[in-house]
Amino acid sequence: MAPAPQGCPPLTPWLAALTALAVFKLRLDPAQKDKPGIPALIAATIFVGLAGWMLYFSFTSPLLTSADLSIFGKVSLPLVWLGFIGVVAAIYAAWVAIKHPGRHR
Repeated sequence: MAPAPQGCPPLTPWLAALTALAVFKLRLDPAQKDKPGIPALIAATIFVGLAGWMLYFSFTSPLLTSADLSIFGKVSLPLVWLGFIGVVAAIYAAWVAIKHPGRHR
């Protein structure tokens, strides 16, 4: 049997949970004319809960390894992936804010 991928398990549930949370954003946004219904909100709630459970398991599972980084010492690989995603998202948000200052008004 092939070994399980090491270090990347939180990536999929994290991004999927963010996508499901967008359903709530659409529902609460007064500018939206077509809003998701109650069944979509229930499904998104269940999905976000399960994604949270998967993230919890990825951080606490003894199957997932940790890495020795020269700067930070021994860290969890899922934490490294989430940190990387956060840094990339912050860089993109700053780039969009600089290139298109009136885009999110």
